[in-house]
Amino acid sequence: MMSLIFYGLLPLALSQFSSVNCLFEQQLDIDTYEDLVDKAKFGNGSIDVIQTTKKLILLDSDLNILNSTLGPKTTGYSCNRVMGYPLGNIFFVGCQQNGSVAYLQGYQCNGLNCKAFGDIVYIPLGVQLFDKAVVIGNTLVMLQTDRVIFYTVVVQATSWYLRTTSYVFDKSYFNKTSLYLTDFDIKSYYMDSQLVYRILMTDRNDGVLWVDSIFRTNNLVPYSQGSILLRQTIINLKTTTKFKSAAILNASENSTEFVVSTDFEDNYQILYQSNKAILESVLNRYKDWTPISYITLKGNAVAIPYQNSQGTIVTPLYKIKQFSESTDLIQLQQDYTDLLFSNSLKHFLIYFVDGDYVIYKSDTDSFTKCKLGQYNNINQ
Repeated sequence: MMSLIFYGLLPLALSQFSSVNCLFEQQLDIDTYEDLVDKAKFGNGSIDVIQTTKKLILLDSDLNILNSTLGPKTTGYSCNRVMGYPLGNIFFVGCQQNGSVAYLQGYQCNGLNCKAFGDIVYIPLGVQLFDKAVVIGNTLVMLQTDRVIFYTVVVQATSWYLRTTSYVFDKSYFNKTSLYLTDFDIKSYYMDSQLVYRILMTDRNDGVLWVDSIFRTNNLVPYSQGSILLRQTIINLKTTTKFKSAAILNASENSTEFVVSTDFEDNYQILYQSNKAILESVLNRYKDWTPISYITLKGNAVAIPYQNSQGTIVTPLYKIKQFSESTDLIQLQQDYTDLLFSNSLKHFLIYFVDGDYVIYKSDTDSFTKCKLGQYNNINQ
């Protein structure tokens, strides 16, 4: 069961300013103490799987419930991650418990009917807790606070498993004395007709690190890496400020343009090219609220959610400016273009969909869909 709620004052109540028109809020039929905790696409990308604390819900881009199935049966584990498999109608649910090895449960879908696929697979190398994971081809990219790990996903007719690789990106790999990772983002580009994926990792103390991998036989094969020490670029940054999240706007063989957020200061638009980082713009933070979750972006629309001490969430939307490659860049202060409002939440979700739309969690059991205006290239 589900219900569709239309609010007569919804655009005014759930968004502010004129560039966003919030169309409707969709309330999902979940239990009182159930929560929406994660989201992923799988297969050809036309369907979203929403993970709750009890089940898995299939949604289309208009927030219609297509089907649902129960999540893994666990004792003591928290199943709070879902990741899609791009090479088939399969997705994986991640379950974690402090002090125990984390595991994944696969689900295979026949049309809209999804059921558990194979046995649970404990994550190799003794991984207990992980913060984020995505699958590119057959490569599972997994974030822990001290490293990013590549695994190979092997799918068979009636089962699947994870195979370890030699690709572990830790402090030794980057020749650093310490490493505290809080996020990663991935964007592809072509280099001489070869598909390359750039992984940008956020180091809370120093800035960002990057790894380039060629895409060969549906697997990522790293070949180059480096670091961008942002404290040398953002010269007015306090020594106590930590970097929280970074997301890639554009990537090419010789440059990376990205946005990085901090814990208690502003957010920054950075261009890195020819081994030099340039501060393009400062994106003003929202009041004195605390940034949460990860940066989400598409085209020139950037969403950075904030939360106050009562748990209320406001998500500023920034319309990123495009700069020339001139070295005479003017460091602009950019304010947010729009604001999206949510009730008090423990878990927050936001994502962009084709057609210049944004969908975000507005209540414990609800998503709101909004039409974006005055933004460009959202379909990128």
